[in-house]
Amino acid sequence: MNYKNYLETDSDKIDYILIDENNKIIINELKEIFKKFNNINVIGKGDSAIYLKEENTIAINQALIFTNYKYLFINDFESLFGIEHLICQIKYLFFPSYLHINCGSEFIKFIEILDFLKIYNFKGKIFIYELNTSQEKGKLKLYNIHQHDTTLTAITFFKKFLDCNQFVLYGCYKTNNYHDKLLNLNYKLNEKNKYSIYIEKCIKMHNNGKKHGRQSTESLLTDMNIKYTLN
Repeated sequence: MNYKNYLETDSDKIDYILIDENNKIIINELKEIFKKFNNINVIGKGDSAIYLKEENTIAINQALIFTNYKYLFINDFESLFGIEHLICQIKYLFFPSYLHINCGSEFIKFIEILDFLKIYNFKGKIFIYELNTSQEKGKLKLYNIHQHDTTLTAITFFKKFLDCNQFVLYGCYKTNNYHDKLLNLNYKLNEKNKYSIYIEKCIKMHNNGKKHGRQSTESLLTDMNIKYTLN
């Protein structure tokens, strides 16, 4: 069985059977890639994030800029804003069947962002999971990895499907501040396409982050039953 590219598939042919088949292919591929590693490096958006290019490094949202660009987890569509120039280098992209938009106040089905990925020449593979906020909850029950935030969602993925229990985190839960590099990204690249409708609230949230930081607490990890190191 071969992975079927969503970007080359008619939207009416993309169903939950196809998603299940593609997800299983990706899980098997990742098991081979990560089996030689004792831990997973997770790079988040906090000010303790560092540049880390090792193969066993995954990115959360725009923290992709600190990594080898291969593995990216997002729950919000706007988390692709500011890193459009790197989308073509992503090997595995992980997002929910219904992505958050407008600061999480609304949701869109993942099919609606496939054109966005085409614009920026995405060539990788997409793993689709379910959050409790899905408008079709239960359709991807096997792949429900709902958590408080995207970092915990990523950890849950590796724990559930790859049996990884040891994580080294940078820019996650250490402080409440965003990394300076992320505060200077350009979030306005889509002003002239159909995705411009999401820019205003994205920039508002971005500016709020500059002023007030973000909610971040190590206590979110306590119920995960994993070994972790915060940096």
